Amino acid sequence: MPNDSTISERLLAITGHTSDINEALDEFEHVKEAVGELFDNNQALAILNRRLKLTLDYANQTIAIIERDAAMFITPKARKWIEQFREQYGKLSNTISQSKEIIEK
Repeated sequence: MPNDSTISERLLAITGHTSDINEALDEFEHVKEAVGELFDNNQALAILNRRLKLTLDYANQTIAIIERDAAMFITPKARKWIEQFREQYGKLSNTISQSKEIIEK
């Protein structure tokens, strides 16, 4: 069984600033709560990313079908909007991928 000196040294090594058991336990509780909140936020972000990706993919497929089936009726103005959508779709797809990497780490 470790002695008080060993426990104090260990607490100081873990916390970096205190060897008091009550302070160390309080700090541990705060860290535990913060990690729990971070996990919840990451889960929410993962769900949001899946929904966003699904919606973006659906919109992209819809535009592709319209371009294929009604190409001759698409006005130049509409083509510009489609081009802008595709640019944003690419940017958002990259953002979602980067967000996934952060969540998985």
